[in-house]
Amino acid sequence: MFNSCKDKKSQNDLLKEKRISQINQINIESNETFNTALLIIKDSGYSVKIDSVTTEFHKIQIDSAELGLKYAQNLKEYGFDLYFKDTELETSQNELKYKMNFDKIKISTFTIEDSEFSSAKALTRKLSDYSTQELKDLPEYIRLTMSIVVPFDISRESLENTLKSIVNKKIKKDNDIDEIVIFAYDDKNDIGNTQYTFGKLLWSPNAKTGNMTPEIAKKNIRKNYAFDIIIKDKVGKITKSDLPTEKELEIYNEVMSEKYWDMQEEDMEKIVMKKFKIKSKKEFNRIVLKVGAYKLF
Repeated sequence: MFNSCKDKKSQNDLLKEKRISQINQINIESNETFNTALLIIKDSGYSVKIDSVTTEFHKIQIDSAELGLKYAQNLKEYGFDLYFKDTELETSQNELKYKMNFDKIKISTFTIEDSEFSSAKALTRKLSDYSTQELKDLPEYIRLTMSIVVPFDISRESLENTLKSIVNKKIKKDNDIDEIVIFAYDDKNDIGNTQYTFGKLLWSPNAKTGNMTPEIAKKNIRKNYAFDIIIKDKVGKITKSDLPTEKELEIYNEVMSEKYWDMQEEDMEKIVMKKFKIKSKKEFNRIVLKVGAYKLF
């Protein structure tokens, strides 16, 4: 079950929460300050595991992300300079292994018409198999769902590279996004009325939904990520003569309007034909079939 958020503040909070949950250890660069820092933490009532890694720094291993944040705040109040070693640093190594291939020259113009973040627990078994505490401790993964509009005469190759380039830009900006879905249209009026008219991209572990694990969600491991891209057969073959006219699109969108959903088909037809001055039912059917076939196939 996904929790959705569209406003920018909610999106930022969602990503921030994931980053905080990843903090699991504090590195202290100076041996001299290590013992003092440790005493401060112990005086605060926390228990810690100590691991001397190198002569250059020690690390305090923290079992709880929430406590990790408290440790950091306590130490900073005492004037220590420290840095976090969190999963994002480990992820940089994973990023080197994961390369996104696309042709930068073959990217089309496009507009982003809708963008929505959502989050869900990274379940690996049935919901009923988890205890309340286990569910609480499970990390959440973040999905970005987008709807874009592209030119009607875009080629198949250009659409594929455009979709990949969007993913590349998004994850470079924020690697905490764990899954991306993009729907491509040539008409923004179709967004919300049909799944897609030109193509669809899924970027996820093994290019499938339902493959998210707690480890992937927490550590941003991308080495098994892949694309599943669907592009409709008509893409790259459309000429201007194939396109519905502006009036035909307007008529079709009127027919599909939700205000007619509870109305008898014959009554709807009469209203639409009168509104657009369509002289015959034959002409009405021709327009609806033409536009409908263009959008669906």
